[in-house]
Amino acid sequence: MSSEPFANIVLDVAAVDPGERKLDVNVIARFYGHDFYRQLVDAQGKQVALPAKPVTETDYPRMQLTIFPGFFAEPVYVYIPISKMSSETEVQGSIKLDARPQAFPNDIYDLSAASATLELPAGMFYSTGDGTARLVSYLSFGIALSQGDRLVDWTVRPGYAISRTDKYFPQIADLGGSVRRPLDYTFSVYSVAAAPLLLGLAAAVESRRRFRETSRAAPSLELAASLLALLTLRQVLVPTDIPGITRLDRLLAIEVVAIVALIVLPIALPVRSPSGARS
Repeated sequence: MSSEPFANIVLDVAAVDPGERKLDVNVIARFYGHDFYRQLVDAQGKQVALPAKPVTETDYPRMQLTIFPGFFAEPVYVYIPISKMSSETEVQGSIKLDARPQAFPNDIYDLSAASATLELPAGMFYSTGDGTARLVSYLSFGIALSQGDRLVDWTVRPGYAISRTDKYFPQIADLGGSVRRPLDYTFSVYSVAAAPLLLGLAAAVESRRRFRETSRAAPSLELAASLLALLTLRQVLVPTDIPGITRLDRLLAIEVVAIVALIVLPIALPVRSPSGARS
């Protein structure tokens, strides 16, 4: 088979669904040469005539792009119509991953273990034209992961691979790449989450100063305000489409315990009076 791939597949990530653990992608297939369809033949080597009807028809000939997201994830099938009018075709698809959205805001949707194959419809072959009259049903191709223009609050670490031969498939490509939240987004989430605790620590220092002056232990309004702020932060920071307890939830729970301790301990522990007596 020619060393040059016959097609280039781009998986343009349009949206991320943490609840369903999937990526919505625009699959863009580009074929090298406008006469790609002229090399399509049947088992006897005769040129296949593509039907004269819209490519949107359900029975129109389509190639099968099979994506294996990981070792334990179900394969994803995307059907790409073979058009003789254009060398580029675009369809939509979804890739379900074995991801952990509960790691928010450090959740990653990884395709480092993903692979893909590109196969012609049953009974259809590609004549390689390399002088051997060889007919193939699995095409050599390149595949890439890219970021869609409308994808916000996410960053795509692109991956690109060219298909190769292995013991299971005549042509298979290892995809690679991942989708994760930008560093500035993650930093801002942790910064906002830490603000009530910082407020609580400042209030605790001020309360300690008052205790030394008055010998009376009483919780400050600042501590109560920081506790109330923590109780509402979860709804603000954690997206509604992320199920279960997240990493941020655990951090907020630790902060709640810390602020409650800052409120309770000065009341529970004895305080020394200015003269040194214990109250």
